[in-house]
Amino acid sequence: MSYVLNPSLEIVEAEGGGIALDKKSGAYLQLNPLGFTVLQAMIDGRSLAEIHDDLVQEFPEQAGRIGADLDALEQDLLARSVVKKARR
Repeated sequence: MSYVLNPSLEIVEAEGGGIALDKKSGAYLQLNPLGFTVLQAMIDGRSLAEIHDDLVQEFPEQAGRIGADLDALEQDLLARSVVKKARR
């Protein structure tokens, strides 16, 4: 599964993570550093399984909760229309 960024959004790296800014409404979503990294990986075409594997490698002590946290972030980004699932 791949994802595309909502075309009305611009993502920018900021101190302490990143921001998804809606250029039309001015609304924004602030992401912590890891959330911003995951968002970038998603829109760069990485699958959630690939991102999961990368995170388990980087944070092996958190391996048991990475899947649930990643699923929750994906659902939040979809619900807020930050990303949508790409059609192939």
